[in-house]
Amino acid sequence: MATKTEEEKMLAGLPYDAHTPEMRAHRLKVKKILHRLNVTEAYTEHFQDIVNELCPNSAKDLYLEPPFYCDYGTHIHAGEKVFVNFGAVILDGGTVTIGAHTLIAPGVHIYTAEHPLDIADRRQWENCRPVKIGEECWIGGHATICPGVTIGDRTVIGAGAVVVRDIPADSLAVGNPARVVRRLNRPKDKGKMERATTVTVYGIKHCDTMKKAFAWLDAHGVSYEFHDYKKAGIAKTKLAAWCRAAGWEKVLNRAGLSFRKLPEAEKRNLTQAKAVALMLANPSMIKRPVLEADGALEIGFSPEAYAARFGGR
Repeated sequence: MATKTEEEKMLAGLPYDAHTPEMRAHRLKVKKILHRLNVTEAYTEHFQDIVNELCPNSAKDLYLEPPFYCDYGTHIHAGEKVFVNFGAVILDGGTVTIGAHTLIAPGVHIYTAEHPLDIADRRQWENCRPVKIGEECWIGGHATICPGVTIGDRTVIGAGAVVVRDIPADSLAVGNPARVVRRLNRPKDKGKMERATTVTVYGIKHCDTMKKAFAWLDAHGVSYEFHDYKKAGIAKTKLAAWCRAAGWEKVLNRAGLSFRKLPEAEKRNLTQAKAVALMLANPSMIKRPVLEADGALEIGFSPEAYAARFGGR
C-alpha cells in the first residue's frame, strides 16, 4: 500500500504533519493568492478570476468580500450564489462544504483543524474534521463553526454563536455553545401562525441524564427553557402539582444517593406530604429531568417518550 502524503492524511482525518516543506509551500502559494485577492487586485476586473483560482472546487459565482483568509482554498466546496462577507476565516485543512445560496456574515470563523490536548502529541501532529453547512443557511456575524459540525439546510446561526455540535435543518441556533431555540420554516395551518410549544426542563445542569435529554432536544430542534432546581430551588406548589399529576412515587428519586443516605427512619412510612418536604429540603431527590410541555408532564428521560411527545419535529 502506497504511503499517504501529509495532505492526503489531512483530508482523511488522520494525524498529519503540517510543517513539512511540501505543506509549507502549499500554504505559501495560497497566501500569495490571498494577497492579490485582499490587496493588490481587490475590486479590479480580475477579482472574480482570483476567487476562482483560490477556490477551484467551488461554484464560479462564489463571492468573497475581502479581506478573506483560508489555509488552502482547494478544500472549500461552495455551491451557487454563496456570499461570504468581510473578515471571514476558513481553516480548510479538512473539507468545508457550503450549500448553495448560503450567506456568511462578517467575521465568521469556520475551523476544521484540531490539535491534541496532550502536549507531547501536540508538538508532533494535528488532525482535521470536515464541516458541512447546508443550502440557504445564514451564519450570523462572528459566529464560530468548530471541527466536525454539520448544519442542516435553511438553518440560521445567531451572531456570536459557537457551534460545537450538529444543528438540524430549519432551526435557529444561538449561544455558546449554540443550541436550537426555535424551529423555522414550518408549514402554516391555513395561513395562520403556528402556535409555539412552551417547553421547560427542570433538573440539575451537570447530571448525565440531563445531558442526554439536552442532547436529544437540541438534535431534534426542540426549543426549551432550563430551570436548575439545585441552584434556583423549586416552588412547593409546583412540586405538589407534579406529585398529583404523576404520583409522588415517580417524582421522588429513591434510587439516588441523596435518598439512600437518609436515616432509615426518614425513609419509612412515606406519604406525599413527607415526600414533598424531603424534595423541597434537598432538590437532588427529585427525579430528573422533569419536562413540562404546554401543561403535559414527562418525568425522567426516555428517547422513546420524548419522540412520542414531540413527534413530527
